Formats: sequence, structure tokens, C-alpha cells
Amino acid sequence: MNFELLLQLVTNGLIVGLLYGVIGMCFVLVYKSTQIVNFAQGEFLLIGAWVCWASLIYLELPFFVGFLLTLVFMAGFGVLLQMIVLRPMIGEPIISVIMVTIGLSIFFQALMKWIFGVSPQSYPQVFDTQNINIFGLNIEMAYLMSTIIALCIMVAFFLFFKYSRHGLAMRATAFDQQVSQSLGISVKHVFAMVGNCSHSIRHSWCGYWYGKWCI
Repeated sequence: MNFELLLQLVTNGLIVGLLYGVIGMCFVLVYKSTQIVNFAQGEFLLIGAWVCWASLIYLELPFFVGFLLTLVFMAGFGVLLQMIVLRPMIGEPIISVIMVTIGLSIFFQALMKWIFGVSPQSYPQVFDTQNINIFGLNIEMAYLMSTIIALCIMVAFFLFFKYSRHGLAMRATAFDQQVSQSLGISVKHVFAMVGNCSHSIRHSWCGYWYGKWCI
């Protein structure tokens, strides 16, 4: 077997795995804090990809401006969705929550098809350099940026949960919501923060790369 090819495949796998790790971390963040299983996560990821794509194509914004616009949009979208749809489901039977999120999944699938159509679309070129050679390995610039951003997000989350007041409140809510409320923690506020964090991070940055590879 070609050892160089094996090393190239392992490196690419680790990079993609880091990105999936960020997505998985956001899944856990939502479930542990709200105890709500959201089966529409994939559709929310797709919304982030389409919003970023539209900002680059229709508004003709530079990538980083479009990315920041998507970040703000998805953060607001996450909070609004949590307040209107998911918060009223707290305490309801799990089958009710499942049916609501499945309904959201079907709705957003149809909405995205109605707005953007069903034909595959390609992202414009973001980086001037498409590939970079590191120690003999040919790595796409998109993969390299994914690695850097994913590591930064993971470190930021670690510091946030370890040292910040809001991070400790999220951890306490994930452990026991009733005890947290008795200690003066606003569980509703924590739920809003969870929706903000998970949607903005996952559905803007990860949504961009999902869209770059898939739509």
C-alpha cells in the first residue's frame, strides 16, 4: 500500500471528523440542557448553508461579511425557534416533541425547495489558494480552515463551560433543571442561550461547509 496515500486519507478523515465533532457537540448541548430531541437538526444545518450561499450569490457580499451575516441570522433564528416552538414543549410527552420536530423537518425541507429549488448549486470560490502542501500532504484550504475553526470552537466551549457564569448555569441546568431553578438560575434564559449558541455555530460555519460539499 502507498504509505503517502494512507497518510493523506487519515489526515482528511481527522479533519472531517473534527467538523462532525463540532456538530455532535452542539447536538449534546441542546439535548443535555433542554432534554429535547430535535429531529430537524439536519434541516437547520441546511438553512445555514443556503443563507450563506444566498448572501454570497444574491447580495454579492464578501465571504467573511456573508459569514457574519449568516451567524447573526442563525443566532436569531435559533432563539426565535426555541421560544415559539420548543419551549412550549418542555414537560410534554417525548412522542409529542418527536412529532413536532419531525413536522419542522418536513416543513423546512419543503420551504427550502420552494425558495431555492431542487437543482444543485455551487458555492463561489472563497480562497485564492485551493490547496496547500504541508509536509508533503496536499490539503485543501477548506479542510485546513475547518480544522482551525473547529479547534477554536472546541477550546472556546471548554473555557466557556469551565469558567464563565453562563457556562456554569448551562451545566447546572443540564444536571437538574428543578434544582437549578431553586438556586435562582433562569432555565428559560439558559434555553435561549443554548439555542443561540448551537444554531449560530453549527448552522453558520458548519452549514457553510455542508453546503460547499453538498448543495
